[in-house]
Amino acid sequence: NEINRFPSGKQNLFLELLQKRKVSYAGETLDLGDTCYFATMNPDFSATYPLDEALLDRISISVPATQPDFLASLALAEREKEVYELAESLPRLSSKEFDSLPGMVAAVSLDSRVELSIISLLRDFTLCERAPAFDKTQLSGGSKPSRGLCAGCHYFNNPEVCCWQVDEGLSDRVRQDLRSYTRALSLLLGLGGSGELIEVLRAVAPYVIWHRLSPNRTMLERPPYYRAGRLQYIKDLVEKSINRTLNERGEMNMIFARAVDGEISPREAIEELSGYDDPIARLDYARALERMV
Repeated sequence: NEINRFPSGKQNLFLELLQKRKVSYAGETLDLGDTCYFATMNPDFSATYPLDEALLDRISISVPATQPDFLASLALAEREKEVYELAESLPRLSSKEFDSLPGMVAAVSLDSRVELSIISLLRDFTLCERAPAFDKTQLSGGSKPSRGLCAGCHYFNNPEVCCWQVDEGLSDRVRQDLRSYTRALSLLLGLGGSGELIEVLRAVAPYVIWHRLSPNRTMLERPPYYRAGRLQYIKDLVEKSINRTLNERGEMNMIFARAVDGEISPREAIEELSGYDDPIARLDYARALERMV
């Protein structure tokens, strides 16, 4: 309950528990095995103790819990049964059914469009021309977009580019979480078509990444966000990234794929990609092709 009330010592202990799946106490080490934790936290992370970025990155998904609306409040007031009584009447999975769920989720196939959209989404938030290895996760101290890192960069203030609009990059853990939740929700909803899976990705991605990122304060203070619409701001950036990958980046992706498949030379591909003012084309594709020359 309210994980942001954990002082730094408890946060480190919980982080170690998540990393090692073991906890030591009174000279005894307990193996926790496969576990799933649910936590609540105050919307204002700095209200008590700021949450460590490493801990935030291990929170797979974050969903806002709003107060009941008018009709829900009436229903709660008139409810005759307690929650535990209602829970007893719900259908339950047998142990065998429960144990089969991870395998069923893993069996959901994600097509190339979804996989490419996931990778491009991570790169859109992580690539930075001024960061070590062009990787924002390598930034430290005061080197952040919000502290002037992007001043003078030709991508700065371009609303279609995500890199300058958030301080942090996204780790590979986010890629794994996006794949897992896209598969799980698709299984739950009985969806499997290419177009359907893309829409599931659009739906889950903001909730997987919004708590890990600090948006540009100036942009967040403008309408329609008014400094309170952090989740919506990230949703809009996710939408731009996925749409760009599926539409404008189509030819760019095709050029790179043809070079990888040997249909054109890496030098030819680099020449063609030079016409695209896109961070992924310049900092990812072109550099990868240079290593193939």
